Amino acid sequence: MSPSIPSRPSAGPGGFIALGAVLLLGLVVVISVGAFVFSIKGTDAGTVCVVREGGPFDGRDVKEIRQPGEGPKPIGPFNKQDCLPTTERDSTDVIEADPTFPTRDSVQVVADGQALFSLTTDPAKVEAFYRKYGRRRWGGDEISSDSGWLNFLRQRFAPVVLDAQRQVIGEYDCTALNNLCQYVQNPRAAAREGEAKRVDNTQNLSEAQAKIASTLKEKLRAAFGDDYFENVRYQNLRIRFETEVQRRITEAQSLRTQAANAELDAQRKQAEARGEAQRRVEEATGQRRAAFQQAQAYRLNPNQRVIDRIRAFCGNDGCDPQVIGGDIGDVISSLSQQAAGGR
Repeated sequence: MSPSIPSRPSAGPGGFIALGAVLLLGLVVVISVGAFVFSIKGTDAGTVCVVREGGPFDGRDVKEIRQPGEGPKPIGPFNKQDCLPTTERDSTDVIEADPTFPTRDSVQVVADGQALFSLTTDPAKVEAFYRKYGRRRWGGDEISSDSGWLNFLRQRFAPVVLDAQRQVIGEYDCTALNNLCQYVQNPRAAAREGEAKRVDNTQNLSEAQAKIASTLKEKLRAAFGDDYFENVRYQNLRIRFETEVQRRITEAQSLRTQAANAELDAQRKQAEARGEAQRRVEEATGQRRAAFQQAQAYRLNPNQRVIDRIRAFCGNDGCDPQVIGGDIGDVISSLSQQAAGGR
């Protein structure tokens, strides 16, 4: 008989539990290591970042504020980093239409200008700003996305800029900001030469720019509750008009040009008329002088009249005096005798 081989003992319930615990522990370690590795993040030079809790056992509060250009570091497994731009922005990116504003004398004008600004990097202010506006969606997008940040500026920042422009522009008469306004208010008077005003708008526009910048800072503080925006200023203010108003101005300027051209043409015709009259006076004076001198010559030499008649009749080539008739023959004989006596 061959010896019997003892059978292997079967694994009991305890063995499966131990194996499951080992596998679960390994999975937890892998997930934790992976979460730690993927939580290592840096910040771009042009952004300030808000680290928000997101772990299974955490709340959803703000954990920390990271400054622009920080090196990579773990922000914590399952946490999220929302970054907001701190680079300088221009209001022309967020104000899409050409808004019009009334001047003090009720002329609607378009104000072209740039409000420049940037988001603060002060940690306390950034945290307060994020708590107020960072957890909302703007146009369906989070504020940390490009589209979300742009929608936020259009909805909350742009109206404040427009309000500051409206307030300051309403303090000036239209002509003080754009000399062409007089063509809107009284185009016919402006078209007449000598009645258009000459206003130097440069100083007024510079003053208005400074006022808009100061007013904008105050209104931003009041609208948002703190100075969340820094380096706020306003530049390149230029006042222009809507298309229809500009057309009326162009027509008024055309009338003025036509009036000026008509006046120049009238002056030219008057000068030509005066010149023609003077020419005729001078011509008549010359004729009278010539006639006087000729009469004097005839008195001194009566035969000169006949000689002139011969020249007028015969011309430079001469002719037969007998053809002329009259007393021409007697005059010729008299002249011949005078010539013979002179010899």
